Amino acid sequence: MINYDKHKNNKVFCPVPWVHVALRSDGNVTPCCKWNNTDQPIYKDYTYDPFGAFNSKHTLAFREQLEKGIKSIGCNQCYVNEEVGKESLRQRIIKKVSSQTPSAKEQIFASPQIRFLELNISNFCNLKCASCDVHQSNLWEKDEIELSKLGILRPGSNINTLKKFNTKDINLDKLIENHLSTDPSFTFFSIKILGGESSIQPEVLTLLESCSKKDKLQFQTNTNAVIFPKKLIQIFKKLNKVDISLSIDGIEDYDRYLRYPSNWKSKLENIKKYMELASMYDNINIKFHCTVSILNIFHLEYYDSFLKKLFGENIVIFYSLLQRPEYLSIAYHKKVDIQAEEYVLNYMYSKQPNKQYINNFKIFKNYIENTRDIKPLEELDLRYAGMFD
Repeated sequence: MINYDKHKNNKVFCPVPWVHVALRSDGNVTPCCKWNNTDQPIYKDYTYDPFGAFNSKHTLAFREQLEKGIKSIGCNQCYVNEEVGKESLRQRIIKKVSSQTPSAKEQIFASPQIRFLELNISNFCNLKCASCDVHQSNLWEKDEIELSKLGILRPGSNINTLKKFNTKDINLDKLIENHLSTDPSFTFFSIKILGGESSIQPEVLTLLESCSKKDKLQFQTNTNAVIFPKKLIQIFKKLNKVDISLSIDGIEDYDRYLRYPSNWKSKLENIKKYMELASMYDNINIKFHCTVSILNIFHLEYYDSFLKKLFGENIVIFYSLLQRPEYLSIAYHKKVDIQAEEYVLNYMYSKQPNKQYINNFKIFKNYIENTRDIKPLEELDLRYAGMFD
């Protein structure tokens, strides 16, 4: 059996493959929700089968690799975050495991089982956000075809958008029971459901309704706040804990530009409802999640001040840096003098400007502005001038 205390300070070792597995919307299963090696799936024989993947020989081999301190390219996101001083998922999980009782830690490694499950049930969505592709939204399908004619090949443009995970294969009560029975200190089971847009996927409601042990279930999800799902909200009130990330990348005109065809006025009303919900129920937590890309990098200062003025200085805003598609990532464009650097890690500028990505960005920006009923944002055009010199 693994000696956790011996390995916990190893900069490669990670407890995640002993407790977690993630299913993506294209059916690929990964050992971690942060896994970054989609071009070489570790579980290529286990499409849409997270449970089979978790118990496979591939997982055993990956665990042994981590025990030996051998890095994996799939874990690169955590390595990079740690290099620049940002806490990684690996470090957060180590903290959680370290806080467990000695008997609980022993059980985690003596009896590996899924204790935190992430599901991307399908790519069914009600928006086609500029930073997304058909992996995250079925509405991108026709645009992907048109963009390919312009020479812009996007991630996942060939996936089968009609297939989705069958949630009937998941017995939440059994997962909860198996987890809680291994040690008295385990008091809840965690599940995270993404999309697509989880609030409009009927499978999510059905899955949560089927669980009779709702008080033992912790639930995480993202929502674009286009709707306020009343039936889901009623279930949320009964769960042990609910963490909801409001995926908001821009304010007012920026919102529609980035998350088309969003209506900012109605979305803002839903955001207010979510914030009120969190103030009324101690088990429900709300935070804002902003995907930082070349399309909104100059908007962050206003974004931050707007939300804090409306909802208070203590709200939680999480900024994540877009990696793909590369031509929307700030990594490949010339550094400019901006006032948003507290949200942008320096390592994103370590790469050299890429002329092909700059050209692809111009084509992409022109395409979405000409094919959607959105107006070009003059501020963007003025600020971009300094990036393409």
